[in-house]
Amino acid sequence: MLYTSENSSLALLEIAMNYDSGNIPPELFLMEMEIEDDSLIFTLPEDQYSDQWLKLSLLENQVQGDGWMAERKWLGIRVKSAINIREYNILLNPLYSGYQNLVRLKSVAALPVDERLIKLVNK
Repeated sequence: MLYTSENSSLALLEIAMNYDSGNIPPELFLMEMEIEDDSLIFTLPEDQYSDQWLKLSLLENQVQGDGWMAERKWLGIRVKSAINIREYNILLNPLYSGYQNLVRLKSVAALPVDERLIKLVNK
């Protein structure tokens, strides 16, 4: 599963929140990707989130994600971010038939990590 975000700010927050304290690298890279056909991205309906989906490392979320990958029905699944539930991450499935032709890398840019973010994560 390739974890992506709909915008770079959310991607940075997701990365920062998932690094161990003090281990954020001094430089990150943003990769902008293009999806050939947006209709292949499924937005998870509100009623399909478990009541406990916001809990860290919830096994049920991982099992659900493994199931999506295995069934290969969608190129990607658009899910709410646990960090900001008004924004979305897109989980891309590299096992989806034709993935290599449907997902393109548009650009890669260095993103220096602001020291204030490191201080915030270390608190």
